[in-house]
Amino acid sequence: MENLSLPSNGSLIRLQPVDYEDKCDQFRVGRKSFQTQYFPYYNARAEQMTKMVEMRAKQQWGEDTKFQELNQINETEGQKVCLVGVIFKYLEKHPSILKEVSEDFQFKLLEEETKFTGENDFVMLQQGKDTIRLNGEIKVDELVNGVMIAVVGYNKDEINSFSVEDYCFAGPMACIERPIPVRDQFIVIVSGLGFSKKMPLNLTESLNSLSDYLIGFNDGNSSNESSQVVKLIIAGNCISKQVRIDQSKEEESVTSTQWAKKQKTTTADIMEMVDNWIFQIGKFIEVDIMPGELDPTSIIMPQQPLHVAVLPKSNTLNSIRCLTNPYAAKINGTYIMGSSGQTVDSIRAYSSFDEPLEILKQKLIWSHLAPTAPDALYSYPFTDKDPFVIDVCPHVLFASNQDHFNVQTYKNKDQDVRLLSIPSFEEKLTCVLINLKNLKCDYMAFN
Repeated sequence: MENLSLPSNGSLIRLQPVDYEDKCDQFRVGRKSFQTQYFPYYNARAEQMTKMVEMRAKQQWGEDTKFQELNQINETEGQKVCLVGVIFKYLEKHPSILKEVSEDFQFKLLEEETKFTGENDFVMLQQGKDTIRLNGEIKVDELVNGVMIAVVGYNKDEINSFSVEDYCFAGPMACIERPIPVRDQFIVIVSGLGFSKKMPLNLTESLNSLSDYLIGFNDGNSSNESSQVVKLIIAGNCISKQVRIDQSKEEESVTSTQWAKKQKTTTADIMEMVDNWIFQIGKFIEVDIMPGELDPTSIIMPQQPLHVAVLPKSNTLNSIRCLTNPYAAKINGTYIMGSSGQTVDSIRAYSSFDEPLEILKQKLIWSHLAPTAPDALYSYPFTDKDPFVIDVCPHVLFASNQDHFNVQTYKNKDQDVRLLSIPSFEEKLTCVLINLKNLKCDYMAFN
């Protein structure tokens, strides 16, 4: 591999003062306990979001909307009522332990799936320990487990189902006021850097070009924007996907003890390369680092900041911060929220949505970043809160490590929200720029 290098001359920019507010505290996990089952997690979500959903229901159907407790639904037969609860979705293609056991015996009952939806899927509404099946005017394929919903309609006691006439969700919530900078200020977001010990030459050169741009080395091809970049966000997956694939193959061919030793050595060497690359950039601009599913940290959501031992040099600079996935911060007054991609990928697998921006829009409407956690997305078993609830609408909501760049403006009352799909740098050799002055988003290619 050709050594990654930074220029020794050129026009270098200085660290610019940034009004920064870390909003990741909601995703930081204190005492880690796995003794609790997931039922209290859903109860915590319901307690947090019930009033939010009820408020939206009154806005949609009127202040005289009649809310009914599910355990007393039989008393309202023939009456139009509103139920509020958590969606649980039955999917005939849902992965099961039977499939996993069968594969251990080299049987294959099902083809590999990337979508788990089917024609026979249906949804239940749960309120406390009570459940009822939802029928009627409800789009099953656009719902996933864990979404808080209000449904209005009629009870059909003879078949223990509820005939839905209309439904709504908690969001979108209101945005905070955003101060508009008097001059252009740019944030760069990049994901899937793809570091490995056998990096392709084009990726090495592209990473060099990206670092040149970020520190302000003008070689005649860089735009004037580089001098106005105030922040770099590395949105997960510094390590190449191929590294993890190769390690999985090694796991199958050697004993677990030997594999663990090999993995530690390989990962440590790669993260040293990452550390050096980020450290050099951090001398000139502020850098926020999110973990991703390929990085050396737990995959359980919310993913906690990379340990200081993983990036020892970078952690000596105050300009570099290791943060959580999901990510939330106010940067010069603009509220930015996003994930390294797992939450979007999970919703895609369990619904009819494919386009990342469609899923991001649904997250705002549901007022939830990760409704499929903990059912289909590994998560800490929270009991007193659900950290993924969106109680304030961000100005920018992004999903990284996607297969393409895309941007869309979502109108939320009098505020514009930018929905942003960020591709993997390893695959597309591009990063994304956000202008804080007008929230214009664009991509820059380094191929």
